[in-house]
Amino acid sequence: MEVLLVAVNAKFIHSALAPHSIKAYCGRRAELNRAHIRVLEFTINNSDEHMLSRIFKEKPEIIGFSCYIWNVAAMRRLARSLRKLMPDALIVFGGPEAAGDADALLLGAIADIVVTGRGERAFSEIVGRFAHKKGLDALDLSGLSGIGGIAYLRGGRVVGDENRNQSRNQETFELPFPYPDGFDAFKDRIVYYEASRGCPFCCAYCLSAGEELIARGLGRVYDDLSRFLAARVPQVKFVDRTFNFDKRRAADIWAFLMDRDNGVTNFHFEIRAELLDDGMIALLSGARPGQFQFEIGVQSTNPETLECIRRPARLAALYDNVNKLRQNGNIHLHLDLIAGLPKEGCAEFARSFDDVYALRPDQLQLGFLKLLKNSPLSFNYKDFGIVCGDDPPYEVLYTGALAFEEICRLKDIARLVEIYHNSGSFARALPYAVSLFQTPFRFFEAFAAHWSRRGFYDAPKSRLEAYSIFLEFGAEAAGCDPLFLRDLLKLDIFLSGRVRSALAFLDDRLTDAQAAAYKAYVKKLPSNARDLTAVRLNYDMAAWLNGGGVVRRDGAAVIEYDQNGGRAEILCII
Repeated sequence: MEVLLVAVNAKFIHSALAPHSIKAYCGRRAELNRAHIRVLEFTINNSDEHMLSRIFKEKPEIIGFSCYIWNVAAMRRLARSLRKLMPDALIVFGGPEAAGDADALLLGAIADIVVTGRGERAFSEIVGRFAHKKGLDALDLSGLSGIGGIAYLRGGRVVGDENRNQSRNQETFELPFPYPDGFDAFKDRIVYYEASRGCPFCCAYCLSAGEELIARGLGRVYDDLSRFLAARVPQVKFVDRTFNFDKRRAADIWAFLMDRDNGVTNFHFEIRAELLDDGMIALLSGARPGQFQFEIGVQSTNPETLECIRRPARLAALYDNVNKLRQNGNIHLHLDLIAGLPKEGCAEFARSFDDVYALRPDQLQLGFLKLLKNSPLSFNYKDFGIVCGDDPPYEVLYTGALAFEEICRLKDIARLVEIYHNSGSFARALPYAVSLFQTPFRFFEAFAAHWSRRGFYDAPKSRLEAYSIFLEFGAEAAGCDPLFLRDLLKLDIFLSGRVRSALAFLDDRLTDAQAAAYKAYVKKLPSNARDLTAVRLNYDMAAWLNGGGVVRRDGAAVIEYDQNGGRAEILCII
């Protein structure tokens, strides 16, 4: 029997955990040995024709689709076409987007079965009921009776309602390792892993709100992590909703990884920063720089909003712990905000933005509320005047506190935060420009208005164009020293490794005398100092380089750029 599990990822760099976990679970059941189970992954950038052709070539008898807000529209289209091409194939939908829309999928003849509970056990039992057959009669689903966590049609009526959520948390979570065949298929992609399911918190916008929490045994977690380390996987992203729900458990896993660090693998965790304590922060200070990265969902700092979304946050503890992590300087910090939450208008959101920006995260993710089906907020959203799109991703259009025009402006700001803050390519010029405005939000608000007036949002901009636009806008700000801003941008360009871009950006190259002196100096450098370039600076940059050695010299200082193992650094001064 040919069984195909299909995933459509949002980006090429992503991978799909669910189908690999289901395949591994099926693989440990002896009665499924006759089933040949494969995983086929695409991205949303693949055409329907390409995906349809690849699926059809596999000649599957059972097709499982893993459905989320970013791919369910494509899944529906594929299923409708496959129904015509392969009428005898059994089509199974699973994942959060399927579970929340089971009746429509079944009555619309898009799916034969919808898995509404945990995928591993339910799908394996579905396959097990048909594994002994040489072929499938998709219309005969009588043998599915008793399987928990599924829905299907019988006599034109949706049945299985009483079992839809059965077995969601009955397993002990001792599931097999999801990647028994190794990692060759995941080259240059993120590998996902879960050490726990569910969440002890009840955030109103989240599908995991209040879902019973179950965790893998630590012994199993250590064994699994050892496989990642041995294979030197570049990045492993934990999908646990709140990784540090148990302080001791989280600390033990971090200590395990630090003790066995291979110098390569990065581990990403979603944590609640306010749950950290001084002992955990002290432990984390010993991690290799780049070994860990933390995603911290602040979402809002407005107390009234936090109360409405059932997310009580000890903000003082959160701020203190994030600052301590940042001071340690060895963990990449990614902080999240959500626009469109209850009772948070533009003024309140601006304060949340400024509060989080002041924490100086490596990345600030400005997201927008998505009204997920069966999340707690989906049952009382009208109380807050929330209006969202009818189709996935069900993103907010406006609320009782935030108009559509304001959301559009916030989306413009979000794009600039990605380009100018999250890229890390404006690390010296951006703080100076922001300091010229009353608050960080006011800077980005004014900058977004500039982009809009000039039509810059209408077409993608190159990094060099982004530098030029930044200089143009910043030089117009009250109190700006244009020459100083230009020099900061020069340093940003050089230290980000874009030497050719820097030379194209400059209009004040070295004089002939300076160039001759520079060339003479270069000849004396050791052979390992390569890819050297020089640029004239008009100001003393020492303060902006943390005392890094660039000094004023007759009105013109010269820095050298060296790409040493992919790392930019200031070498010396002439």
